[in-house]
Amino acid sequence: MEIKSVLLDSCDVCGKANVEGYVVASAFGPCSNAVCLECLASGKESYHEMVAYISEAGHWPTDINEMYQKEVRRQLELHGKTEEQFKEDVERMIELYKYYDEVN
Repeated sequence: MEIKSVLLDSCDVCGKANVEGYVVASAFGPCSNAVCLECLASGKESYHEMVAYISEAGHWPTDINEMYQKEVRRQLELHGKTEEQFKEDVERMIELYKYYDEVN
């Protein structure tokens, strides 16, 4: 069975519009993304989904197992982000979760 690519309105990872790609499962949680061929070839994941997934597990990097630490660091290189930026984004997301828990 041949799996054919489709024309995507935009890539969920890099944002490029009108590109050929596939809908694939994410390594960071139970979700799928429309991914262009370039992002698919590099294994690049959505930065925002990665922040959300890791922040649900805990603080970066102390609460995250080695396997995910390795993959996050690989993703950060692909996105041109530093660990410090990622840590700040994870902490901001954790604070948002706390706020939503308080108001709900």
